[in-house]
Amino acid sequence: MSGARTSLSTRPLAGTCAIAALMAVGLGAVRPAPLVLGLVLVFLLGIPRLLAVARRLARDEPVEL
Repeated sequence: MSGARTSLSTRPLAGTCAIAALMAVGLGAVRPAPLVLGLVLVFLLGIPRLLAVARRLARDEPVEL
């Protein structure tokens, strides 16, 4: 995969990661109960992962192990 194609394909993911990180910082500023904090952080940090997997599967390229 060329460098230009990699850059273009990861740009939306980088934006999603930045938004999730800002939301996590905002959540920390609110200081919810530890259980709520943990559950919401797992959800927030899982969003970029789900997006990356969905984009990878949508490309229909073989997965390299």
